[in-house]
Amino acid sequence: MLLSGWILWFPKRWKGLRRALTIKRKEGNSRFILDLHNVLGFYFIPVMLWISILGLYISFPWVKSALIVALGGNPVISQSTGDERAQVNSELSASFAESLAKIMAQKEDAKEETPQPIISLDSITRISNKLLPYQAITTIKLPDKDNSWISVTKINRENVLNALLPDLIELNKKGELKNMELFRDKSLSEQFIALSLPMHTGEILGWPSLILYFITCLVAMSLPVTGTWLWYKRLKNKWRLQMPAKSHTQTKKTHKNIQDNWLIAYASKSGNSKLVAQKAQQHFSDHGIRIKCKSISKVDLTTIPHLDKLFIVISTDGEGVPPPSANAFFHYLDHDTPNLDKLNYAICALGDSSYAYFCQAGKMLDTRLSALGGTAILSRVDCDTDFAKPATAWIKEVVAKTNHNEYNNTLSKDIKINAISEQVARIKQVQPITNGTSEKPCYHLVLQTHDSLTHIKPGDSIEIKPENPHWIVKALGEKIGIMTATPSYMYLQKNVELTSVSEKTARRYCEASENQDLAALLNNQHKAKRYLSKANFLDLLNDFPAHLDFQKLKEIAPSIKNRYYSIASCTETYPNEIHLTVKAIRYLFNNSIHEGAASIQITEKLKEGNTLTFKHYPNLEFRLPQQDSPLIMIGVGTGIAPFRAFLQNYQHRNIKNKCWLIWGDKNHACDYLYKDELQHFKKEGILQRMDLVFSRDGNKRQHVQDLLPIHTNEIINYLSQGAHLYVCGSMKMAADVKHTLTALLTGTSEDMDKLMQEERYHEDAY
Repeated sequence: MLLSGWILWFPKRWKGLRRALTIKRKEGNSRFILDLHNVLGFYFIPVMLWISILGLYISFPWVKSALIVALGGNPVISQSTGDERAQVNSELSASFAESLAKIMAQKEDAKEETPQPIISLDSITRISNKLLPYQAITTIKLPDKDNSWISVTKINRENVLNALLPDLIELNKKGELKNMELFRDKSLSEQFIALSLPMHTGEILGWPSLILYFITCLVAMSLPVTGTWLWYKRLKNKWRLQMPAKSHTQTKKTHKNIQDNWLIAYASKSGNSKLVAQKAQQHFSDHGIRIKCKSISKVDLTTIPHLDKLFIVISTDGEGVPPPSANAFFHYLDHDTPNLDKLNYAICALGDSSYAYFCQAGKMLDTRLSALGGTAILSRVDCDTDFAKPATAWIKEVVAKTNHNEYNNTLSKDIKINAISEQVARIKQVQPITNGTSEKPCYHLVLQTHDSLTHIKPGDSIEIKPENPHWIVKALGEKIGIMTATPSYMYLQKNVELTSVSEKTARRYCEASENQDLAALLNNQHKAKRYLSKANFLDLLNDFPAHLDFQKLKEIAPSIKNRYYSIASCTETYPNEIHLTVKAIRYLFNNSIHEGAASIQITEKLKEGNTLTFKHYPNLEFRLPQQDSPLIMIGVGTGIAPFRAFLQNYQHRNIKNKCWLIWGDKNHACDYLYKDELQHFKKEGILQRMDLVFSRDGNKRQHVQDLLPIHTNEIINYLSQGAHLYVCGSMKMAADVKHTLTALLTGTSEDMDKLMQEERYHEDAY
């Protein structure tokens, strides 16, 4: 157990050794007990192993034989072979002869000596000090009927370890030396035999070793206790992930009704939909109704038409796209067109109103289920980023509608949906990772916090609420008559989305301004898309002038959008840090410089030592597989960020020859992000393969999707070994990669439908 525990604990990288030997007191009780278990176990394992080995030596003859033989002696008689037994018998005979000679010498002395008193103790002490000239604890044994000599044993501590080593002299009654046995003259095996018991009990070094052994025993007793506690906590956390929490009321009453033809399904990317679904399951359970709750990707879609009631919680990913886990469900509804006349459904849609296609996935699903014959139990509820209240109301109404005879209003007070709380970090480092000639410079940011980050997993992101650049707020304020340093000015800077314009915002402004030129632009889909991809809110006012006051602007412009950044580090490697890979957004449009809100703020405006508020965004659809599966990672630009975290995690766990990176950017000379790190991962074997493409190098432009047909066989081989495929980067790149892979894998044993069904295709596009 000691050796296996040490092997499991030992860090995969030498850099992690120092962190592994540190007790972190500020990261909660669980972390403190884990560190206490690991650190104390590491420092005391040599002593515990030593005590254990000596205990085995004392208790078992075969262990005694093995150790004695290792030290140059002969095995005990019961464990020796034929030849060894003959040698042992010979040595025993010689030892017996020596003992017999010694006894005969004692009897001969007794005959020769005339009866006289034994020399005094002072004389014995004086003689022993002369023969053994050092101060020590002395034991004198006077002659008796079995032994006519005087035995003097002195404990010699004149050695490097100050250990208790026994030296023996034997005198006759006259004080003449008859025998002398010094510890240093004994063979190594004899010395070990003589000291085995005091080394096992801790008496070998006196009080220092006794104290050390006492503390070691306390630590040894604590390890099973802390180990069991840690095992229980891990098991408990696993149960929490797999099962919904039970309320106090549920423990008191049994379920009166198990509804096999009811289902709560969720499609989530960050975990919010899953949270709401599990709260709904719990609330049904409180009212005596037991319902299954599972991800829509785990549902046998052919059972949907046979359900009586279906409760769906679904989020919207990006610009109106369903989460990847819902792709198969939408495909089933669109292509199989099942008859859902018997289905009663309710939808809770989660989204972000700052995007043009707010809760679009929920709206699309509602329309499709209704078209296929489904009946809505209640109207769809669309929840914004602050989803706790409307989601709670939806849960109450759903349970009340389906269980109206026995709905208990008092139980509704127990529903608590806690949104992710904000955390504060200090900016530790801002470092450019592209050279000065890059069109779009990228930065490596290190955020440091005293909070525990163990809940952050590779693939997750953080959410930052930015502030608008001062120049755009000032210019807009001048247009609508707002002075700087006023509450209205601060409101524009912190709360209104100004650096980008959605189609929804443009149409609101068009209605308010009644500008015909803007209406014509919006009616041309191609021109509108090109304009809105670059314009900011100030461009709207300049290009399509209209009178606008502060109140009207608040009605038209949406709330400022939070920005999401993939975490580029692994918390096992950097326990109190979050690393980001951020591209500074700055471009020329309408003959003026345009800037991104968050990217410029955190890379250029904030300085090292400043603080930044963020929220953890758990990206459940983009996390590493539970098993140590092979990975194919495809990305461009800052899409390298989560892959850096993946590689650090595999390096920490010493998983080699299972990762393949396909990545690209514009120029090799100035845009090769994390070049040294990637080459080091390749050299260590963490990266088995690395294929790079730089679109602006050479005469022919190439992109990552162009590399895929070249390596089709290798990709299929990886996938046949259970590989998970990850795509991270721009939405256009992700769409091109998926289209290319679908064509390449069609007709193979690892086609895209299989990857989606087995949840081995993961996409994080922006």
